[in-house]
Amino acid sequence: MSEATDNRDFSQAMQHRRMPFQIGDKKGADVQIQRIAPEAYPQIAVIRVPLSGANFDAYTANDTVGAVMRIPGAARRPGGGGTILSVSLMDDDEESLTTELAIFTGPPKSPAADDAAWALASADKDVFLDFISIVTYADYSGVDIGHANNVNLPFACEMSEQDLFFQVITRGALDLVADSDYHFVFTIEQL
Repeated sequence: MSEATDNRDFSQAMQHRRMPFQIGDKKGADVQIQRIAPEAYPQIAVIRVPLSGANFDAYTANDTVGAVMRIPGAARRPGGGGTILSVSLMDDDEESLTTELAIFTGPPKSPAADDAAWALASADKDVFLDFISIVTYADYSGVDIGHANNVNLPFACEMSEQDLFFQVITRGALDLVADSDYHFVFTIEQL
């Protein structure tokens, strides 16, 4: 059998085969394609949050540093969720201390005060999510950058919130100066 015969036989066979886009006896003109909204796909957000509410004084180990801070737009809609992928801490003071972030899915009702020993209040147990520890630092000539990579912490914000909240806890003696640039960069996969 020649190649031309093979192609003709194949063409004839295909004419009688029902194609996947046919519905009943109707051709593809009646098929509706539903577009998937962009919100259906995860998206990556990088959110910078500066330290706020700190007294720029000496802190001792296990002290709360600053006020409760907000990670704005952690979720794409109120009650939404995602995954915290990583956190970086930029430290112009170059202290490179182990730092923990207490993460909350809603605003804590009784947060620890700045420069006080951190403790989780009973009223905040329902919005407390977890801790993220920043232990590893790299020195970049004038700024230390601490990394918590591969965090992979899933979250769901409280129903009325798109934001996450956090408090900073130092695990060593920390002496911030007024001009220090102490801020956090969160990489979040938003669902």
